Amino acid sequence: MLRWKISFLTCVVLCAMAAADWSYRCPLPTGNDLFAVQHVQANTWLVSGAGGTVLKTTDNGASWSDHGAYGRPYAFRRIHFPADTLTGFVLGRSGDGGRAVFRTTDGGRNWTMVLSNILYRFEDICFSSDTRTGLAVGYFPGSPESTVVFRTIDSGVTWTRSEPREIGRLYGVLLLADDRTGYAAGNLGTSGGVVFRTTDAGVTWNRVAGPVGHSLTHISFPVDGQTGYAVGNYGLVLKTTDAGLSWDSSGFQSGWNSIGAGFRDNQTGFVLMGVYNGGAQTRHRTTDGGATWSEDTTSSFYPTSLDFAADGEHVLMTGLAGDLKLSSDTGRTWFDLARRVTRHTLTGVSFPTGPESGYMASDFGGLFATGDYGQNWMALGAFDSTYLFTEIVFPGGPETGFVSGRHGLNRGVVCRTTDEGVTWDSVLGSSGSTFSDLSFPTGETGYARAGNLVYRTTDAGSTWSPRHTGTSATYLDMDFCCADTGMLVGEWGAVARTTDAGQTWSVVNAGMTDDLYAVSLLPGGQDVHVCGSDRYFARSTDGGETWQGEFIGSSSDCLYDITFPAGADTGYMVGERDIFRTTDQGATWTSQFPTSALLMAVCFPVDCRNGYAVGTGGTVVATGDAGGAVHETPHAERRTPSGRPTIIRGVLRLGSRLAASGPQRAELLDMSGRKVMHLVPGENSIRHLTSGVYVVRRYQSGRLPTTSLTKVAVVW
Repeated sequence: MLRWKISFLTCVVLCAMAAADWSYRCPLPTGNDLFAVQHVQANTWLVSGAGGTVLKTTDNGASWSDHGAYGRPYAFRRIHFPADTLTGFVLGRSGDGGRAVFRTTDGGRNWTMVLSNILYRFEDICFSSDTRTGLAVGYFPGSPESTVVFRTIDSGVTWTRSEPREIGRLYGVLLLADDRTGYAAGNLGTSGGVVFRTTDAGVTWNRVAGPVGHSLTHISFPVDGQTGYAVGNYGLVLKTTDAGLSWDSSGFQSGWNSIGAGFRDNQTGFVLMGVYNGGAQTRHRTTDGGATWSEDTTSSFYPTSLDFAADGEHVLMTGLAGDLKLSSDTGRTWFDLARRVTRHTLTGVSFPTGPESGYMASDFGGLFATGDYGQNWMALGAFDSTYLFTEIVFPGGPETGFVSGRHGLNRGVVCRTTDEGVTWDSVLGSSGSTFSDLSFPTGETGYARAGNLVYRTTDAGSTWSPRHTGTSATYLDMDFCCADTGMLVGEWGAVARTTDAGQTWSVVNAGMTDDLYAVSLLPGGQDVHVCGSDRYFARSTDGGETWQGEFIGSSSDCLYDITFPAGADTGYMVGERDIFRTTDQGATWTSQFPTSALLMAVCFPVDCRNGYAVGTGGTVVATGDAGGAVHETPHAERRTPSGRPTIIRGVLRLGSRLAASGPQRAELLDMSGRKVMHLVPGENSIRHLTSGVYVVRRYQSGRLPTTSLTKVAVVW
């Protein structure tokens, strides 16, 4: 394990599909859930996932380029490039249950929808080597459900439904190298799992296995048309060695559903077991053709799919929240390719003076600082995991800041720094209640809430006085627009208002029933905006006396934070799986950045041009100028920045930007933290190293940052 007092992770910004100029800062290459992976050739892999994500690497994951398709509402659950890296297909699933197949002929720079249907639930696709004949399988969600096979012979221009039409579902399909023989796996309703076989490229099908046991979800013939596997729920694995004429059970015991499977050859393969749409909990491996299986728990990593490279040694595994793991020894050991600051939920973000320097807090005692527009984040290391932070603010500039939260099980705390986050002291405590909110209308005057107690300071946190709200409601957020006027919102539409610095609170009968998670009170105290459960938004222009509310779409997702950084016209809301923006005082809202994360906080430090949002899994996204590093170029590859180490033909090069910045020292470390070699600006031969993931550690001059770490993959 790497151990440094200060850890500083360097993140590489990739191009993403145009979505109002929001892009990931961490994790990278993406924070979206990843569902499918395919090895194409040599060191080239393709990965697809939520939010229209399609990623490509040509160096076994050391760097990635974005080839995202049109239609961000689609989660790309399957990816298939049958012959080369130019022509390929993805199967998308939208939030309303619709399915679509997209096609590219230029390696993912442009995508065309070739099949769309809201009546059928497509689960898998495959195409012939010439890309003309394709099959899409799934089911019709009627009563009863019926299996569905759609077939194309013109690369997806037209589709016709073919057999079989039986009660049940189909989950997996493939065509063998002869482009005529294929298999489909699924179930016959409650009767059990089945395997169908075609010898005419999907025109007709015959059942060759089942019904037996549980649903079969994946089908694989890894080497030739003789030996194949059908993998299903609860550890069900069927194996054939005679081209599908007979099938024998070779599985294992499991209480989970089948999430993914991949086989190197007829002997070695993996099965991922877990919760459907929730990632795998266990990973099962066989090296003797399914006779025996070994099991690994996946801990905080929830894999969704895997594929073997042609060399049989390299395996790439995808997971939720942008996780990517590479093995170079047939899956015995794994290296993390995703670059992230933390896996814990980021609960607060503050950029006190502009978009360059800011701070974040997490629910696991983590505090982080950036000095370069969020490209790099330094762990401040002031607290341990017994602290749970809820909010962070720097009200008067970069020197003095506050975090609120809890220490241990039942002690609320507010801590203060006066030296830009280097040291922190507890300035307020509360037994039994977490400090959930902070609001500082000025640098000297601020408020902290724990339960129904609101504490006030007028000397930048040195002393605090409590004021009880006098109500029994459960409040969830607080905001003050000036030293005297503030508002509380909470469960079941609870709203309370004060105009005397919290001495008294009056309950506002707002007529709302949804839980309200956030409130934004603009200067003057008349314009108020709230958001909450079921994507509910409401606005008042008279200080809360009357309200106009609406639901943003039909989703049951929650909105957790809201800000109007430069007046009543333009505002942002963040929450489960999206960012929303208005430019007409909340009359209409547009989706900005569909994501797999739950975004907990949003911050625009100066105006509406530069913003940051943070959330689960260490997610950081940004928009605006951000030092010229955030603007996106749709469908274009953004190569590794010149300052980041690159590896080409056995040479690790520290780019010109690194050399110009004048680092004091650069070293290459292995994943245990051991120094492997000293590095110099320019070219460094690494031909003597073994394959694996290494870390370039650089010492920079200046205050923030002082140390940076960058992962690189060495693959021979």
